[in-house]
Amino acid sequence: MKKITVILAVRNEERFLPATMPSIYSLHPDEVIFGLDRCTDGTKKLIEAEAKRHPVNTRILEYGEGDGADWNFRRAFLRWDLGTLASNEVVVSTSGDIVLDPNLRKVLSLIPNKYRLITKVLRFFFKNRFK
Repeated sequence: MKKITVILAVRNEERFLPATMPSIYSLHPDEVIFGLDRCTDGTKKLIEAEAKRHPVNTRILEYGEGDGADWNFRRAFLRWDLGTLASNEVVVSTSGDIVLDPNLRKVLSLIPNKYRLITKVLRFFFKNRFK
């Protein structure tokens, strides 16, 4: 089975992460890297609490105002930066408001070894459910 890193660049996703994080950890990734982009809500505490419940290498990096690209390219920069830190052969890039498909692990095993996949794989968006 291929080793998987899941990366997420998040900003104030406290409302959505309770649905997203179980889908991430249900994939049994080997590593999860969160990039917190100037979060002002309880996102960090929520991530720390959930990470303690899973035997997965989870890293939380905090980015400040002067770190990286300007606003128009910020999310792309953060994903690129987090992707460079991944230590596994497959990288799944997702967002704090997306629930990953539970069949993703099976699909990733079909990808030839010469590819390092960086993708956003989703089951469904659920932003409208939390209005």
